[in-house]
Amino acid sequence: MVTYPTLYHPSAHRLPLKRVLTLNLELPESWLVEPTMALHDFDNLRLVDVPEQVAYAEYELEAIMLTGSCSEVASAGKGGLKGKLPPPRGLQLHLGTPEQPHQVRSLEW
Repeated sequence: MVTYPTLYHPSAHRLPLKRVLTLNLELPESWLVEPTMALHDFDNLRLVDVPEQVAYAEYELEAIMLTGSCSEVASAGKGGLKGKLPPPRGLQLHLGTPEQPHQVRSLEW
C-alpha cells in the first residue's frame, strides 16, 4: 500500500472514467513548477487505467523570477540625466526559509 503525505489534497468526484484527462496547474507566470514524483502520466490520464483509488503526483517549485525596479535617489542630479534616475550601485536582496530566515545576496549592475 502506498502512503501519501498530508500536505494538500485536491479532489474531484464523478469524473468520467474513460475520457483522457489532463492536469493543468494555474500558477503565476513567473513560477517554474516541475513534477517530482508521479505514478501516472497526468497529461494523458484515463481513470479507468488507474488501479488505485488515488492518482497521486508531487510538484516542486524549481524557480521563481522576481522583478522590480529601484533607483539611487541621492545621485539623481549627477550626470545630467533629465527625468531618468540611474540604477543603484548595489542592490541587496533578502531571501530566506523557516530554517534560515535571512540570506543576503547582492546584485551588482
